[in-house]
Amino acid sequence: MTWVDMAALTLILWGAVQGYLKGFPAALLRLLTVMTALAAAVFLADPLAVYMQNEWRLEAVFVDWLHKVGKTAIPVTQPGGSGIVLPPLSAPLLRSLMPELALLPALSTREQMLSLLAALAVRLLALLLALFFCLALNRFMWQNKNSGRSRQQAEWLRLAGLMAGAVNGLLFALAVCLVVDACSLFAGPQPLLNDLAASYLARTAAFLVQQLAV
Repeated sequence: MTWVDMAALTLILWGAVQGYLKGFPAALLRLLTVMTALAAAVFLADPLAVYMQNEWRLEAVFVDWLHKVGKTAIPVTQPGGSGIVLPPLSAPLLRSLMPELALLPALSTREQMLSLLAALAVRLLALLLALFFCLALNRFMWQNKNSGRSRQQAEWLRLAGLMAGAVNGLLFALAVCLVVDACSLFAGPQPLLNDLAASYLARTAAFLVQQLAV
């Protein structure tokens, strides 16, 4: 068990405590809110990426940054493959953000691959910003709606809330794991990536990704 697993356990325990204190209805509502925010973020990510590129030319900024951090040796597949080697956990997410990855030949030039990585970085950033905005908006709306309400709940509702809260914490930890894995395509401290790869959290994420991909 690595420190990554300890951090994930902390998030799970925090979610469980919150779920127990607020009860099952609030914990379930929070889970549904996260799912709704994720769906909305996926819908908004593409137009947001287009807007960000048109306004700030972020792809050129990312290309310059990739050169500065020395990201010029890009791992590629053998000739006839799909081009860039993607991180194992987040590969389905990255392909869904940018279907062009499957069309990129392995013999593409380095500049073409850097441009593609920059475009992928913009779309990933747009997805994260859209998700953050949707989660913040939903949280603000529900806090205002439920402010001032504190009702006593049966113990079984609190225990059910504890389980739902633990699921919320696990989902958040898995989401962070996937984001860190996706960002490793661009840059990242190697010790952190090694600890992540050796963690039970990464194995759980890999199992869930395989099940969803089937």
